[in-house]
Order: sequence, then C-alpha cells, then structure tokens
Amino acid sequence: MTNRRGIGGGLSFVDTYQISDTDAEYLDISEGNTVIQFSPSGAETRKLQDADTAGQFLTLSTDSASDVVVTTDTTINQAGDNTLTFTDIDDTIILQSCIVNTSNTPSTFKWRIVNNDGVALSTV
Repeated sequence: MTNRRGIGGGLSFVDTYQISDTDAEYLDISEGNTVIQFSPSGAETRKLQDADTAGQFLTLSTDSASDVVVTTDTTINQAGDNTLTFTDIDDTIILQSCIVNTSNTPSTFKWRIVNNDGVALSTV
C-alpha cells in the first residue's frame, strides 16, 4: 500500500491518499480523511473496520475493471448492507463515520454512505 500525506499542500480535505494493491488486507483508516484507490491485478477482496471517531471521511475508488469486494465489519446503511462491490473503472463511494445509537447497543461509530457512483451494495 502506498501512503501519501497532505495532498495539494496548504489546507486540504484529504489527509492521506493510498493505493491499495494487496489482496485480503484491512484498509488503513488511521490517518483521518482518506482516499483509497484500488489497483487490483484481478478479482480481489478488502476489509473495512468501523471508524474510531465521528466525522471522518473515506473515499474508495478503483482504477481497474477487475472486481474488488470490500466487506465491512458492520452495516453501512439501514438496509443492512455490509458488502461493496467495485466492478468498473472509476466506481466510487464516499463514506462518513457517524455515531449510531440503537436500543440494543451503546453509541458506536459506523460508516454511512454520503455518495455512491457505481458501487453495488449487498448483504453477506
């Protein structure tokens, strides 16, 4: 995984830009607002853990027509989806970490979809 900090100099919305080319890895979300571009060499998988703070943005996209399937530790929407499938060049999804309260669990941080362009969502 390639990691670059402080994109564009000065004030930047993005803290880290990464190229993810390692199959079956957990994505690195430890550096604040992050852009991760998948560069697969064939059909690959990734994992996404829950955020540990509220307000963080995460942009995921692919530069290849090879499938990349990302499985999240918990659901990313009210429909209960936890699987993101990227199949075409430039498929992109933007997620934001939010505090989610339910009657069965204490407050936790979860990813929620801000924008989705081409990424298929499903439940596994």
